[in-house]
Amino acid sequence: MYLDPGSGSLILQVLIASILATPFLFRSQIRRLVRTMRGPERPPESPNENRS
Repeated sequence: MYLDPGSGSLILQVLIASILATPFLFRSQIRRLVRTMRGPERPPESPNENRS
């Protein structure tokens, strides 16, 4: 099979664009996965609350 430079360039551009676009497409699933792996989020402790 013969690929001329124009076709090869187009195929390479499509491959690179696909690789770079994938994280943007699945960002909500990636965030959910990261949140699940980190565990439940605790509220930040205020330094003034613990003083008695």
